[in-house]
Amino acid sequence: MAQPIREVRGRLEEAREPTISVFEQLSNLPSSTYWLSMVGSMLASLGLFLTGRRWESLFVGLWVPTVLLSGLFYKMLRPEREIRSMLR
Repeated sequence: MAQPIREVRGRLEEAREPTISVFEQLSNLPSSTYWLSMVGSMLASLGLFLTGRRWESLFVGLWVPTVLLSGLFYKMLRPEREIRSMLR
């Protein structure tokens, strides 16, 4: 009975490794990346709306709050990088 539990724990640890590396890479992005992504999404949505592609415009427009919240989430997880860059 103990052997299968160890195997499951080992598999869980293997599954966490790619997730951790993704979080580390995203936390290293500067804040301007998120801001530029939001502005780009707004402009793309406006362009699609003006060309009459309303459904596509709504889809792209929904990226703005998603990018904003993900940027805030990652900056809340690792605020020390932003503080260090402000002190330089």
